[in-house]
Amino acid sequence: PRSDNGYKLYWSNGCQINSPIDSLIEESIRENQIPWHTNYHKLASFHALRNVSHLVFDPTDGARDAYLECVCLKLAVNPIQLNKDSHRVVYTPMHGVGADLVSRIFAKAHLPEYIPVVEQISPNGDFPTVEYPNPEEGRSALQLAERTAEAHNAQVIFCNDPDADRFAVSEKSKNEWRMFNGNEIALMLARWLWIHRKHISGGIELPNSSYSMIASTVSSKALKAMAQIEGFQFHETLTGFKWIAKSAIEDEQDAQHARCVLLAYEEAIGFMCSTIVRDKDGVSAALVFAELTADVYARNLSLSDYLASCYELYGYHVSYNGYLFCRPPSGLKEIFDALRDRGFPLDGFSGARIDSVRDLTKGTDTQESDGKAVLPSSNSTQFITLRMRSVFSSEADETADVVVSLRGSGTEPKVKYYSEIRCSSESAQSNRAYEHLKDLVEAVIEYCLEPNKNQLERPLS
Repeated sequence: PRSDNGYKLYWSNGCQINSPIDSLIEESIRENQIPWHTNYHKLASFHALRNVSHLVFDPTDGARDAYLECVCLKLAVNPIQLNKDSHRVVYTPMHGVGADLVSRIFAKAHLPEYIPVVEQISPNGDFPTVEYPNPEEGRSALQLAERTAEAHNAQVIFCNDPDADRFAVSEKSKNEWRMFNGNEIALMLARWLWIHRKHISGGIELPNSSYSMIASTVSSKALKAMAQIEGFQFHETLTGFKWIAKSAIEDEQDAQHARCVLLAYEEAIGFMCSTIVRDKDGVSAALVFAELTADVYARNLSLSDYLASCYELYGYHVSYNGYLFCRPPSGLKEIFDALRDRGFPLDGFSGARIDSVRDLTKGTDTQESDGKAVLPSSNSTQFITLRMRSVFSSEADETADVVVSLRGSGTEPKVKYYSEIRCSSESAQSNRAYEHLKDLVEAVIEYCLEPNKNQLERPLS
């Protein structure tokens, strides 16, 4: 939407700028406030500028073709004509820019053509068919896609957000549409990329410890559990791909033990498959997931089956995430400062004992021997994490690790909450773990944020 317009600034390493480069650029802007008046008339348009110098040209076609070549070479692990009858995929770019590149990359990898959501296939900045053009909003954003899938008897929906850096997946299973969350998509991608790690590392057989995966600190701990079992390295970073990609570069350029990064992600459906693009990229994610889907359906399985097999291997992780509106957002500091003054209840919340507290605003972490947080801290962002041990299910007296994070959004008037419980397959499949986690998180929100007192509003849907 035009109200969210802006641009990302990248450095020569292909990553979004980070400290101290951001401050240096800001300083340079302040020092150059007076416009250059020379030759303004020659800069009226790109076409006019092209006539000024042979050094000016449009690099779009070359950049696009090089991108497609690199992505397919590294990530297309099964470049053959797949059985088109095994499944059908509906795709929507949600009135954005993704359709052309996704179409081209599917063709280059010899994947079946997608079925387009015709009403949303062309770019349109007014987004006439969706209230919020963001697949993070859940199934409400995919109503037209579901209708298209029903009409074409398609089992799977792929979706990019308008600028095509995010990627979402939905599947019809047992006559119900299931939209996978970012953590679920990431675990499926992680398993697939791990299986095909030799291809991704250029056909070279590397030791397991020479691979790595990365996730933001508010994302699932499933990849951490996977790393402990499979033997690759796992890193946790602050939220945002400027931090995630920075960690990936450090892994690749480690002088003592350089590693091949297979996957980096954040739970807000942002995925970086390999490091061809050092940012979240919904197009390459669509390619990898399309091959994964084709393979799963060729074996007469569903994506839900594939996800369940990942959980059986690496443990069941159940999440409950959301947000509340805080208007004005400046009130967040007062809310979190009041919580710090109040402290946390000694008996925890809803049967969950607090083991440790991390405060990335203050740079503290009671889990660490020196009391200091490992991740970078910032006093301009409110961010508290509770690590708990929970007892639930009176029948089985099951205990489980729970993590709950509360964070002020850096771009919206919201306070976000992220939570996860690691539990048995029975508790996950019976929904018992989810209901327990939901009750626990609601108790944390009530105590820590005091929504009624602070006039925090829940989203309508």
